[in-house]
Amino acid sequence: MIFTRDPYKYLISKYKPKNMERRLDHKDVSFDDIQDFIYNLYKKYKDKEEFRVKLNPHIYDILQNPNITPYLFKYLQYDLYNFYKLDKKYVVMLLIRDYMYNKNANSEIFEEFFNKYKDLDSMKKILPSVVFIHYKRINVDFILKNEEYLTPKGEWTTFVDHPQMTEEIFREKILPVYGAIIRQELSEASWITWDIINRNRDFPWSFPYLSQNPKITPEIVKANSNEQWSYGMMSTNPSLTWEFIWENKDKDWCWISLSMHICVTMDIVRKHYDLEWRRNYLSRNPNFESSIINFEKQDTWKFEWDYGEIVKNPNVTLEFVEECINNKEIKNLHQTGYPPRFHQYKFSEIYKNPFTRHHRMYDRTLAMLTFNKLDHNLSKDIKRYIADNFL
Repeated sequence: MIFTRDPYKYLISKYKPKNMERRLDHKDVSFDDIQDFIYNLYKKYKDKEEFRVKLNPHIYDILQNPNITPYLFKYLQYDLYNFYKLDKKYVVMLLIRDYMYNKNANSEIFEEFFNKYKDLDSMKKILPSVVFIHYKRINVDFILKNEEYLTPKGEWTTFVDHPQMTEEIFREKILPVYGAIIRQELSEASWITWDIINRNRDFPWSFPYLSQNPKITPEIVKANSNEQWSYGMMSTNPSLTWEFIWENKDKDWCWISLSMHICVTMDIVRKHYDLEWRRNYLSRNPNFESSIINFEKQDTWKFEWDYGEIVKNPNVTLEFVEECINNKEIKNLHQTGYPPRFHQYKFSEIYKNPFTRHHRMYDRTLAMLTFNKLDHNLSKDIKRYIADNFL
C-alpha cells in the first residue's frame, strides 16, 4: 500500500491539479487553521466591508467543518463581531443560515440564539424557512412552545417525520388539517413502529412508502404478506437482507437500488453475476471492491462502470484511485485532447472520498510496525493478547 496518512495531500502534491486547495470544511482542517485563514484574510483586506465580502463565500464551508463544535462556534462568532468588528446581526444570521447544517449543531444552540434574537425583524423573516430545513434538530417541545414564531401560519406538515413526533401530536395538530395529503411523509417517518401502525389504522398509511421505511423489517413483511407491499420501493430499505431478497427473487425488485444496497457484497455479485445488476450503480455500493471490475463474467452485465463514482467510493484503495488517474482509456475521468489528462473536476470528486479502507489499512500497518518493535522480552501470551485485540 501507499503508506500515507493523508491520501488527498499525497495526490495533490504528486499531480498538482490547478486551483485545488483543501476546502475549509475538510475534517483535517482544524479550528486553528480556520482562525489563521480568517486572520490572514483580515490582514489582506483591512476595509471591514471588503473583508466581509471576501470572507462570505467561505463562511458556509467553515461552518460545515466537523471540528466546529457548538462551543467553538460561539467562540468564532464572538471573534467575528468583537475582534473583526463585523455587524452583530450579520454574525447571528450565520448560525441561522449556515451553522445548522453542521452535524454538530443541536437544538440547545438554536434555542439559545432564538431566545436572544427572536425579536429582530431579520430573524422573524428567516426563522420559518430555517425551521423548515432544520426542524429535525430542534426539539419538538420547543417548537410547540414557540408556534407563533416557528409555525406562523400554523403549518405542521413540515414536522410529520420529526423524530420526536408522537401519535398524540400527529392526531391533534396534523391529521384533522391535512388528512391523506401527507400519507407519504407519515409512512416514511422515523418515529413510527409496526405497533403504532396497528394501533392507528385510521391514519393515512401508504404501504408502498412503508415498504422503504427502515422500521419495516423482512420479518414484519413475512408476517403480514397480505398487505400491499411494494418490492420495488422496498429495494431501498436499509433493513433488507440478501436472504430475504433471494427467497423472493421472483418479486418485482428495483435492481438499480439493489446494486447500491449495503446488504449486497461483491461475493454475492460474483456468485449471482447473471442477475440484473447495474454496473454504474454497483460503483456506488459501499461494499465495492476494485477487483470486481476484472471479474471474468463482467461482459454479460448491463451498462458501464461509473469511474466518477468509483474514485470517491470509501472502499477503494489509494493505489486504485491512482491507477484510474493514470489510465487514459477511462473516458469519463479524462478530458479529451492530446494527450488526454485527468479531468480537473474529478479531483474535486476524489476530495469527497473519506478513504475509509485506506485509513483502516494504514492504522493496521502502523500498529503492526509498532508491534514488531515491542520489547522481545515480553511473554508470548502478552504479545498474542496485543495481536488479537489491537491488530
